[in-house]
Amino acid sequence: MNNYRMKKLQNLEEEEQQVKNGVRQQLGKPADTKKTRFLSYIAATGVSIIAVLLLFLFIHPFENERSSTGKEDFSLNEFGFNPFESRKAHFIVAKLFWNGGEEAIIHSVELVDGARNPVQYEKDHIALQGYGADSSKKTGLYTGKDIGEYRELSEMTIQPNVDNRIIFEFVLGDDFEPIKNMGLKITYETAGEMDVQYYSWYTLNHLEIEAVDFDQLIKDLNLSSEELAAYSAFRQSKNSSELASLNPMNIARLYLLTWMEGDKELQYDFYTDQEGYVAWSLEEHLAFSPFGQASIAEVQKLFYELSQGEFIQTSETEGYISFTQESSEVPAGFQLKQNDDGIWQVSFMPMQ
Repeated sequence: MNNYRMKKLQNLEEEEQQVKNGVRQQLGKPADTKKTRFLSYIAATGVSIIAVLLLFLFIHPFENERSSTGKEDFSLNEFGFNPFESRKAHFIVAKLFWNGGEEAIIHSVELVDGARNPVQYEKDHIALQGYGADSSKKTGLYTGKDIGEYRELSEMTIQPNVDNRIIFEFVLGDDFEPIKNMGLKITYETAGEMDVQYYSWYTLNHLEIEAVDFDQLIKDLNLSSEELAAYSAFRQSKNSSELASLNPMNIARLYLLTWMEGDKELQYDFYTDQEGYVAWSLEEHLAFSPFGQASIAEVQKLFYELSQGEFIQTSETEGYISFTQESSEVPAGFQLKQNDDGIWQVSFMPMQ
């Protein structure tokens, strides 16, 4: 049992004792002896029942945290973190304790709510996936490439009664709010038998995101009045004619703005609609995994770097913006293509 739960149990015991002392003081007033004993018994019984119910809620936010056998289970160490940057992949390396008698293989780890329903990024604004790691990897929080090497969970064997390691990669969306009693569904195998454990992890229920001031963000981008007017009109009408007066640099800057605002549908509308150049549908675009996407800060940095670039036209209808990125010595290119009306649009995967 972790320190958080031990503290909750101690608090409950103290509260129960305080209530009992209060009942004794009240019953200490002059009264019939039999009646006093009867009331004392009723009060003490009521306090005990409430305490048991509260203990059950703290210990079992799910119906059952153990595996279906009731004898074997996993447990994780807890963490406390500062608010996270939204849309950025973070990694938690945790100690994983397995109390079974034989080694186990974890096939999947999924997020579920208190009713054991799957948690979905589109609705709940959090996504998580698990990986395996060597026991030598230090526990804690990692971002980006700092995590180093890791592998699929199913490629690892979890040993009993030792400090195994598990990695959780997670992304929080802009609208994420903590979900009460969110937990993990762990599907695993021992001795050829498949089983499932639901585990309530305190760490998950205390994740937060940093608030983003989008009004200030747009001010910092220093967009021109022409760009802002075209962007607003295009967002309303979805008619590419609203962008007719813009040059390739304007189009690229507004496309990156859709990334920063998280408007995936508008972002898709900036892509080329020329036959033979469309790489995926809007439905596929909206369903893309949140893992691997760039954070707001990363796209903002790209915006500033691209804005210092130069457009190079390579044909009547094609060209690219050449610019320098701080992270690379090789010039980068952002590709665009004109439609039949001569309006510049963003190529799919513009920075291949």
